[in-house]
Amino acid sequence: MCAEVKKTLHWLQRSIAVHAGRGSAGYYHLWRGWSAAYPETTGYLIETLWDYYRLTSDESLRRDALSCTDWLCDIQQADGAWPGGIGGNLAPLLFDTGMILFGMTRSALETGDPRYAESARRAVAWLIQEFAKAPALRNSDYVSGYDPAYNARALWAMLYAEKYLPNLTEVRTIVSGALNRYTGGIRPELSVADWSFRPGEPAFTHTIAYIWRGFLEAACLLDDKNLQEKALLFGHKIADMRLQNGPLAGTYDEAWRGDFSFQCVTGNAQLCILLRRLEQVFGADEKLHSAAALLYEDARSAVWPGGGVPGSKPFWGKYQGFRFPNWAAKFLLDAGG
Repeated sequence: MCAEVKKTLHWLQRSIAVHAGRGSAGYYHLWRGWSAAYPETTGYLIETLWDYYRLTSDESLRRDALSCTDWLCDIQQADGAWPGGIGGNLAPLLFDTGMILFGMTRSALETGDPRYAESARRAVAWLIQEFAKAPALRNSDYVSGYDPAYNARALWAMLYAEKYLPNLTEVRTIVSGALNRYTGGIRPELSVADWSFRPGEPAFTHTIAYIWRGFLEAACLLDDKNLQEKALLFGHKIADMRLQNGPLAGTYDEAWRGDFSFQCVTGNAQLCILLRRLEQVFGADEKLHSAAALLYEDARSAVWPGGGVPGSKPFWGKYQGFRFPNWAAKFLLDAGG
């Protein structure tokens, strides 16, 4: 493990230490300091902690993974959902609960602790209930009445839990229906309807990567070859854009018109991961390999000396400006591991 990766990993551990192990601070702001702990991103960075524990045998990573999992168990609601937002001050959000499900499932697998497995099952039951509702009638989306395509990543979380935890029913029926709704928005040019945080806005590469990684992993778990092939086409499109035109824009609208005033560092790391994952699924591909290396360098080169990963490059850009999000560190570590 190189020195730069170690610095970012230690930065991520500091984001947990500032809250005495009870979750990871959502971000570090240049002049406001550490934020409150963020349940959503704490949930999915638990997987990163386990991955690096397995790589290094560093017991501090195992302790951090367990302390974060225990904290999430403590704040889970009786209905199985988790509170949304940084600080957990919002009503439960479908996407946030889905992201926490990743970490809870992984900790259940790593430890065999029945508390974690039961927590994951309760979360899946709540997600099934929410996805079964007409989008206009549920109140668990970030923007009420808006069903963003990045919810596909929460569908992946449900299939992941179903694969490894017994006694989960109805998952595939609900997931298949919702997934068809999102994939129905794939356009010929491989943009996706409702792919941004808010209706009608351009999408950060962060949410674009959320969507297509969700599509790919769900397709693999459902053995949907058609959707896997579409994900490969998307990967080649991104690879061509990076190889032929240089660094990606921070956002794109649905016609692929980009805002090149900044890069979304998180999105660069996530797209690097996606291209490498496509190689795992489909086999060696020089175009994907070369573009992934460039995307990784685009993200890595933004890291500050202390290991923090800014939301944007330059750091005052439109995505999490002046902040170092814990999820940016998580995805860069995933890309570099």
